[in-house]
Amino acid sequence: FRDSGINVRFHLPHTSCDLGSTDHLTRQRALQYLYLNSDLIADNGHTIMVMHYDGCESGILNATDELCEFVEYCSERSLAVALENLPSGITYEPESLLRIASQAQCRIALDTGHAMMGRSLHEFGSFVTLVTQQVTHIHLYGAEDRYKNHLPFETPKSMYAVLQILHDKTSAEWWTCEMDKLSACCEQRNAIHQWLNTQPS
Repeated sequence: FRDSGINVRFHLPHTSCDLGSTDHLTRQRALQYLYLNSDLIADNGHTIMVMHYDGCESGILNATDELCEFVEYCSERSLAVALENLPSGITYEPESLLRIASQAQCRIALDTGHAMMGRSLHEFGSFVTLVTQQVTHIHLYGAEDRYKNHLPFETPKSMYAVLQILHDKTSAEWWTCEMDKLSACCEQRNAIHQWLNTQPS
C-alpha cells in the first residue's frame, strides 16, 4: 500500500491479553505482545495506531501502569496510540474513555457503531461532544450485530444525521468505512462524498 502511495492506519490485533485486565501477569503478557506489534508498525514508517482497552469488563476504572508504559514506549518511536470506544466495558462510557485516554496521554478512535449501541441520536451527539478534542480517528458504520458483524446504516437519512454530528463536532483526520462487505464500504464511501459535497467548505 505504501509503495502505491496509499495512506495506511493500523489497528493493533485483538487479544485476550488485555492491558486493562485485573491480573498483573496478563497485563505484562499483553504489554510484551503489543511491543512486538508496535515495533513492526514503527519499522514500516507509520505514525498512529488504534487499540482496544478493557473489552472484558474487568472492573478497571483507570489507565493501568502498563497502558501508560505502552503509550510512552510508542511515543519514543514516533507512534501515537488511539483508544477505541467499545460496546461494553469501561470504554463504553465517554467519561471513563476520556479519563483513561487523558491519564495515558493517548488519543481516541471514535467507533460510531459502538457509540450508538443503546443510545439515541441525541445521546450519541453528547458522547461526541465530550470526547471530541482527542478524537483523531472515526470508524464509520451503522451498527454491530450480536455476531460482531459491522452493518451499514439502515437508511441514508440515519447516516446523514450521524455525519452531520461528526462534521460539526470533530476534526478527525482519518475516517474509515468499517464494514464486513467491500461493496457496502464502497457504497457508503460514495454516499459520504456526495454528502460532503453539499456541505459549506
